[in-house]
Amino acid sequence: MVFSCHRRGYGEGCRWMIAAIDFFASIFSLLALIMLSLRHKRVKQKRAFWALFSLIAVTTYINFFSAIEWYELWFKGVALSDRGRELFHDYFQVLQPVLWGLFLYIFIQTEQARRLKAAYQQTRDVLTNMPVILRAYNHAGELIEWNKAAEQVSGYAADEVIGNRDITNAIFPSDELPPAMAATLSELSDGDVNSLLYRKDRSKRIVSWYCLPQNAEVIPEWQSWDIGVDITERYESQQELIKLATTDLLTGLPNRYLLLDRLKTVSSQAAESGQQCALAFVDIDDFRALNDTLGHSLGDEALKSFAEVLHGTHWFREQMVARASGDAFAIIVRGCNQHYLMEGCQRLLDALGQQEFDLAGSHVQLSASIGLCLFPDEGVSAEEIMKNAELAMYSAKASGKRCYEFFSDSLYVDLVWERETSKQLFTAIEEQEFTLNYQPQICLQSEQVMGFEALIRWPRSTPDRFIPLAERNGMIHGISEFVMVTACEQLKKWQQQGLNTRIAINLSALQFYQSHLCDSYSKIAAEKGVDPSLIELEITEGTLIKNVAQAIETITQFNACGFTVSLDDFGTGYSSFAYLKSLPVSKIKIDRSFIKDIHESDAEVAIVNGIINLAHNLGMQVLAEGVELRSQFDLLRDLECDAMQGWLYAPAMPPDEVTRWLNEKEMALMPL
Repeated sequence: MVFSCHRRGYGEGCRWMIAAIDFFASIFSLLALIMLSLRHKRVKQKRAFWALFSLIAVTTYINFFSAIEWYELWFKGVALSDRGRELFHDYFQVLQPVLWGLFLYIFIQTEQARRLKAAYQQTRDVLTNMPVILRAYNHAGELIEWNKAAEQVSGYAADEVIGNRDITNAIFPSDELPPAMAATLSELSDGDVNSLLYRKDRSKRIVSWYCLPQNAEVIPEWQSWDIGVDITERYESQQELIKLATTDLLTGLPNRYLLLDRLKTVSSQAAESGQQCALAFVDIDDFRALNDTLGHSLGDEALKSFAEVLHGTHWFREQMVARASGDAFAIIVRGCNQHYLMEGCQRLLDALGQQEFDLAGSHVQLSASIGLCLFPDEGVSAEEIMKNAELAMYSAKASGKRCYEFFSDSLYVDLVWERETSKQLFTAIEEQEFTLNYQPQICLQSEQVMGFEALIRWPRSTPDRFIPLAERNGMIHGISEFVMVTACEQLKKWQQQGLNTRIAINLSALQFYQSHLCDSYSKIAAEKGVDPSLIELEITEGTLIKNVAQAIETITQFNACGFTVSLDDFGTGYSSFAYLKSLPVSKIKIDRSFIKDIHESDAEVAIVNGIINLAHNLGMQVLAEGVELRSQFDLLRDLECDAMQGWLYAPAMPPDEVTRWLNEKEMALMPL
C-alpha cells in the first residue's frame, strides 16, 4: 500500500494517515499478541486460542512490515521498485480489515463462551450449595453430580457415588412404597415423586423429588437432574398425629374413628366378595358402679386389663379389636358364620368368668354383654353395622347380662320402640302424663274393702312394658316418686271425704336398695299429712333374692318408719320358703298364676293351701291376686285366705270411679 500511494500520486495527507494507521495497528497487534501469549495457560479452549493467535500474528506481521516500509521511505529515502513485491504487500493490506474482523469475532465469541461457562459454574455452585438433595445424570445414565446436602442425608461422599452404579442402586432401590405410605405422602408432599433413600447405615429416609425436564439447559453435561427434600421428619410427625387421632390413649387400641374406617373397608369388601363377616360389640357389665366404687384411676386400670384380655387372645380368626366408647369395645371378625361366632363369644365369656383382675389389691371380676351383627346380610354401611351390633348388645344386657345376642329385625323393632319410648318417658315425667288407678282389696270373710292397690297408667304404653324400660334407663326413680306423692295426695282427699282406708304401692328392685329411700318416703308422707302406717309397700321376690341380708335390713327400716311391707307375686321363679321366716313382712300376695286354675286343679289347691298355712304360722296375712270367678272366691275363703284382689269385684279404677263404685256396690270399708 506504501508503494501504491506513492506511485499513484496520492497526496501527503493520505500517506501520513495510512502510515499512522499501519504504525498504530502494528503496535496494537503486537500488544494483543503479547497479552494472548501471557494468557496461554489460563485459556482452556485451545482451538479458539490458536485461531485467534494466528490471526493476530498475521495481522501483526502485515502492519509491522508496512510500518518498516514507511520508515525506509520517509527517513532513508529508500523505496521498493519491485512490482511483484508491491502487489504482494498490497494484497496483504487489503486483508487487514478482514483479519481484524475475524479477530474481533473470535475474541467476542471466546469472551461469551468464557462468561457462559462462568454462568454455568455459578449456577452449578448455587444448585450444589442448596440445602436440598441434588443429583444429576449424564447421557449414559450415570450419576455425575452429588451435592453436600445429598452427602449429609445419605452418608455417602460424592466421590463414592459419582460414576458408581452399584452404590447408586443401593441408595435408590426400585422398591415401591407401601400403598398406605404412598397415599399419606401424596397428601403430605407436592413433589413429583416420593421414594425411599437408603443411607450408608441402611436406615431409610423418605425423599420427595422435584423432577426437571430432560435436556434442561442449565448445565450442558446434565442430561437430567432433580432436587429432593428429605420429608422423613414431616412424615413421622404426620404419622404421630394420625396415631393420636386414631388410637385410644388409655388402652393403645384403635379408637372409634379408626374402627369405623376399617369397618367401612371390610364391609365394602364383604359386599363385593360375599364373604360373611361380623362385628362383635362388647360392653363391660356394671362398669359405672365399679368406677364409682373404686374410683376413676382404678376404673382406667380395669379398662386396660379388659382390653388386654380382648386383644391378647385370638377369640376369632382375623380379628381386629378397638375401643368403641367408654366401657365398650368392638371386634371385627372376617370369614365367619353364626355357629363360629357363638363358640368364640362363649369362650370369651367363660374366660372372663374364670379370671379375677387385680386392681391395686382389689380383686375384681368383670363380665360383659356382647352384641353381634353379621354383614353384609344385616347391614352394609359401617354406621348401620355399628348401630345394629350396639342394639344387640343392649338386648343382651336386658336379657340378664353375661351373654351374647345376635341382631335381628324383630330385635331392631323392639329396640327402636325402647329408644322412642325412653324419650317419651322423659317427657312424661316432666309433663306429669301418668295417672294412678286403684284396685280394691277385699276381705274374704267380711267382703269389706281392706284397701286399694295403686297401679300406674300411661296413655302411650302398658305398665308391663314401660316399667321394665324405666328401670333399665334409670327413669324409675322419677316415676316412683310420682306414685308415692300422688298416692298420698289421693289418700288425704279420701280422708277428707270420710273414706279412711289404706293404699299399697309397688317398689322396683332398682330403687328398693337406695339408702335414702326410707327417709325420702317418710318426708313425702309427712309433707302430705299422711300416716305412714296407711301406706303399704309391695316388693317382689326378684328384689329380695339379689341381696337377702340387705333386703331384710331395708324392710326393717321401713317398718321402723311406720310403713308396712308385703311380698308381691309370691311363688314365681324362686323357692322363697327358706328365707321367708326371716323377712319382717306383714303380708304375702299369691301370684295369679296359682289362682287361675285353682277351682279345677287339686295340685294348685295344695300349693295355695300350703302357702296360706305357712304364712299364717309366721304371723303373716295372705292375699290372692287375679280372682275372677266366684268359685275361686269361695274356695279361697274355705282355705282361710285373708283377702283377694281381682276383676270379680272390680278392675283398677280412676279415683272418681272408686267413689262411685263404693256407693253403687254399697261396699263398706274395713275399719282401720
